[in-house]
Amino acid sequence: MLYRYFGKIGKDEEEIIPISVTLLDFTGDIRDAKGAMVVNLMIRSRTTKITFFMIDVNGSYNLLLGRDCIHSNQYIPSSLHQRLAF
Repeated sequence: MLYRYFGKIGKDEEEIIPISVTLLDFTGDIRDAKGAMVVNLMIRSRTTKITFFMIDVNGSYNLLLGRDCIHSNQYIPSSLHQRLAF
């Protein structure tokens, strides 16, 4: 999840869980995560509790779902339509 996005979903700074995780961004640069946040993500009628790492970068996305989340919830991602089906 982009760091600038968490305020838009009604979360407060106090809800960020401090962590020490290093990530690679899409350009291959090393970034430290700002923290983690547990979010109830609702897609259609299904609500799932998901932990997102927060990173302070510019991106064309708001959040990314990992492979484990996609498979455990039986979502079918479509790159063409930029949607999830289940």
